[in-house]
Amino acid sequence: MKKIVPAFPGILVFLSLMVPFFQVLTVSAQEVIWHARGRGLLYTKLEAESITAEETDTVHVYNIDTARYRLRFFHCQDLSEGRALSLAEWYEQTDVPLVFNVCSDVQKQVPTAYLRISGKTIQYRFVKAWKGLLVSDSSGQSRPSTRIVDLQFTPFSPTDPYFSDAYQQPMLLDENGEIRVNPRPYKAIRVAVGEDRDGNILIFLTEKPHRMWDIARWLQRCPFSLVRAMNLGGGNAIQVLGRSPVDRVYILGQDHSGSPIEELGALREEAAPREEVCCTMGVVTLPSQ
Repeated sequence: MKKIVPAFPGILVFLSLMVPFFQVLTVSAQEVIWHARGRGLLYTKLEAESITAEETDTVHVYNIDTARYRLRFFHCQDLSEGRALSLAEWYEQTDVPLVFNVCSDVQKQVPTAYLRISGKTIQYRFVKAWKGLLVSDSSGQSRPSTRIVDLQFTPFSPTDPYFSDAYQQPMLLDENGEIRVNPRPYKAIRVAVGEDRDGNILIFLTEKPHRMWDIARWLQRCPFSLVRAMNLGGGNAIQVLGRSPVDRVYILGQDHSGSPIEELGALREEAAPREEVCCTMGVVTLPSQ
């Protein structure tokens, strides 16, 4: 790939002066190579560069064809055991290609904000400042099956068929490509979701802690033509389990006290963490597929 050199060297001087005021993830010059995890379900890893820290981070990306799959939320109320489960147990119970632990407060064992599953409201708490809503159609009739709703522009209505499943979190990018979060100092490893121009849903997981503003800025520049994006979760641990051993990832990052990253990467199945969560999100095959 050709190296691009600025026409005006003075631009480099200007950027060097501006570096201390920003901490932004930027995309390295690299080709995106997708790996199939099933028909219409793709995976890749990207190396992202942090301008001020001058270090790279690995971002795991899942690309979901919403004509074949939808995102579905699961809660322990729907289980016969009626209790929180480890992600490995959730994976066995749900029998889905991929499952993520992005929907609950681990300490309180409740969803962090409004959550609706198959038309049933699990968590009624609506956070006024959070304008993002990830919604999907449990009937499998709507296309795309899953989308991001910006509550700044679209009023919430439980009668909308997409709202059979819904989860609220802050918006990162709106449909105008504008960043919708403030550059607050709190950092955490992040899970974000984006919707591209073709209606596909992309899920992003970082291995290092970042502010939501940093992630929004990176998503603004990433090579996936996103039309909107929202936060899905963040904290001191992110897990994803799938059928491929590569998709059995546990990322332990920075917690609320500011402790550093201790461990990250793919773990052997027998070494998977046993932390129990009451709520998860899975990639579900649509009935017609």
